[in-house]
Amino acid sequence: MDPILDQRHAIMDRPDELEAIVRWLARPASYRHSPHRVEHVETHISDVFLAGPFVYKLKKPVRYDSRATLDSSRSAHTVRGAKIKTSP
Repeated sequence: MDPILDQRHAIMDRPDELEAIVRWLARPASYRHSPHRVEHVETHISDVFLAGPFVYKLKKPVRYDSRATLDSSRSAHTVRGAKIKTSP
């Protein structure tokens, strides 16, 4: 299996660790440039942290439970008969 997918599955299996990362990124003391405040914006696919002049994005993990799900996701990237290249 792909080592990157293994890491994503490891985080998904431990939601408390993901929550700890989000809490840490929401603290101004976590940044070297010491912003006065950090605004946390949660979207359906990521957590975004507005820290002074910088923006940090943490993508939420996505689990593909089977090869069939992954294949159907890839086939969804077809536009007018032309397949868009996706990573293996």
